[in-house]
Amino acid sequence: MKFTIENKRAATEVQPFHRPTIRVPNCHDRHIIDYSPMKTVISQFVLLILLLPMSMLAAETEPVPQPVLQAIRYERTGGFVSTDDVIEITSGGAVVVQGRLMSNAKGQLKPEQIAKLISLFTDWSKLKSDYPARKGSADGFNITIHYGMTAVSGSETNASLPASFTAARSALEKIARDLARK
Repeated sequence: MKFTIENKRAATEVQPFHRPTIRVPNCHDRHIIDYSPMKTVISQFVLLILLLPMSMLAAETEPVPQPVLQAIRYERTGGFVSTDDVIEITSGGAVVVQGRLMSNAKGQLKPEQIAKLISLFTDWSKLKSDYPARKGSADGFNITIHYGMTAVSGSETNASLPASFTAARSALEKIARDLARK
């Protein structure tokens, strides 16, 4: 399809807003499209005004950083047999288990296990640092769990251990048992 441009003014006259007219062949003269630079500038301005709030909204909604697993160290001491068991988990999910009651083992956590541990430790920094043994108790295990820079210690004889401490302990001991079976 071929287009021809007709100027409404002579080529020697220079006008700031020259208005070319485009005629489409095989169309009647009443279908003339007028593309003036002023109309183009106005339409671009209107488009800018409409799109600007959307681009600002996109800039304000930055992705929320996902929580990352912090290094974990579980230590269980004491008890009738005087044990010293350790579970260490790196931020990348590598696991090392050592101890008298726990078998020595190494392994790598799966992504769903890492996600579960992250969720178990979300309120870890809100716990007290120590939940001591109740008076008169003997031969109970003392457990210290470090999550990042926060350490929480508790005795299994303490009836007021928080549920999040008990859940974290159970999950870590399950990881150690599962690695020992492999």
